[in-house]
Formats: sequence, C-alpha cells, structure tokens
Amino acid sequence: MKKVSVIIPVYNVQEYLKECLESIINQTYKKIEIIIINDGSTDDSGSICKLYQQKNKNIIYIDSKNEGVSIARNKGIASATGDYLVFVDADDVVSKNYIEMLVMLIKKSQMGIIGYTNDKLNLSIKVDHNIRLEKKDNVLYQILSGNKYEGYLWNKIFDYRIIKKEKIKFQEKISVWEDLLFVAEYMQRINTCAIIDSSYYFYRSRANSAVNKIDLKKTEDKLNIAKKLLQIEFMNSECMEVVRLRYFGILYEYAIRKGKLGLLSKEEKRNILNELNENRYIDKLSWKEKIKFIIWKL
Repeated sequence: MKKVSVIIPVYNVQEYLKECLESIINQTYKKIEIIIINDGSTDDSGSICKLYQQKNKNIIYIDSKNEGVSIARNKGIASATGDYLVFVDADDVVSKNYIEMLVMLIKKSQMGIIGYTNDKLNLSIKVDHNIRLEKKDNVLYQILSGNKYEGYLWNKIFDYRIIKKEKIKFQEKISVWEDLLFVAEYMQRINTCAIIDSSYYFYRSRANSAVNKIDLKKTEDKLNIAKKLLQIEFMNSECMEVVRLRYFGILYEYAIRKGKLGLLSKEEKRNILNELNENRYIDKLSWKEKIKFIIWKL
C-alpha cells in the first residue's frame, strides 16, 4: 500500500480546524501521514493542532512563524515521506473516501482529480468507479481557462517522485494563484490525468479568506504568477493563448486598481497601454468592456 502525505497549512482557523482534522483522521485509506504547518496563528489553532498530535501518531506538527501559505506548504513538502502528496485547506472538510478515491485515480495515471462541492450535504460517501482518463493538454486547458477542475490543490493528488525530481515548489511571498502555477508546472511533467466527477471535498468559501480579499497586493500577486505562466513552454497552442489572455486581463486590472489609488504614474500607464495595444487586447473584449477600456485609456 502506497503512503500518502496530507499537507495542511494552518492560520487562524480555530472555528473550523477540529472538523477538518477529524475528517482526515477518519479516512477509509489508513496509510497516511498528516503534516500540519501552523503558520504563526494568533488564535487557538496551535493548541488544537498539538492536542491532535498527542492523540495521533501519524500527525507531524510544525510550529512556524507567519510567512505565508506558500512557504508553509513548501515546509510540508520538505517534511513529507509519502509516495503521494495531497493538500487540504484547514477550514474545509473531506469525505471519508477522499484519500481512497485519490489514490485509486493516481494508480491509473500521474495525477488524480476529483469533484468538490460548496454544500457539505453533497459530499459523496460512496466509491465511484466511473473513472475517465484524459490527456494532460485537454485538462490543463480547462484549468488555465477556468472552465473546469480549476487550479486548486485540494481536488488533486500528486506523485511525490515527480515533485522531488523536478524540484517543484510554491512561489514564496505569493498568496493567490500560487496553487495554479504549482499545478501547471507539475502538469508539464505528466501525460494523462485520471478524473472522477463525484464530490469528495467540501470547500468552505469565507468572506475573509485569502482568495476573497481583493486588493492591489492580490492583483500584483496574480500578475507575477501570470508572468511565470507565460514563461512555461506549453505544447498546446490553446494553453498558450489562454495564458496570454489571462496575463493581459490581469495587467489591465492591475492598472485600473493602481490608478484608483493614485499610484499609477503616467509613464507606467503609457507602458501598460502600449503593451495592451501591441497585443490587441481590446479585440478580445465585449463591447461594454471596450467602452470601459477606451474611457480609461482617455
């Protein structure tokens, strides 16, 4: 039986942490190690983690200063001893078959993807054998375009050998889209994905979570990740095109946000406009967005 390392970064989630840990401890698949990285929590999250570590021999607890989710996950990767890696957010809940289904998938391919839900009542508790194999490029296009599967970590399972061999890590000091870049870089090293649509992961959307805090820093992070994605030599031309569109869209959003804060210089705006115009960004917009773009340009 292959061993699975479950990596959980924790930061101020005392309200949800016990439920998350209970759902992972009670998995049908037993050969797992649970690596918890406390990223400098200021609430009772650390105490909860320690309590669970004392009761469960397969929990590894890392107490760290607050350095961000990417560094926390990298510490988890460095500490892992499993054959496969799974990432779980500390405020979410997984089905009892979560790991079992992911392992079933990766045994048939180099990456497994499951469905997820925003409604806990829709969590699947039955084993689903309706597995389909898809080519990497098809899946990656769907992820990059935001149509299906998304760039999330927690609905996927990764082969740790590939991550170690290729030295794949999370971009540090980035708190949004860092997962998308990690997934894209990993998928460059594989050929197929095994997929099941049944939902074995409950994703809790919170108004104050990192992905919902929209500010200039988050937009800058997205822009940095988009630049990194542009540097990847995707074999599929459709993947290249969707990455280019996402980059220019974020560049435009960045200029708008910075301008509203009075931080966008005339020179920077001119340079951004030149880049957008040279790449015919406006041609891809709806007529309403074109009007907004022209007004902003003027």
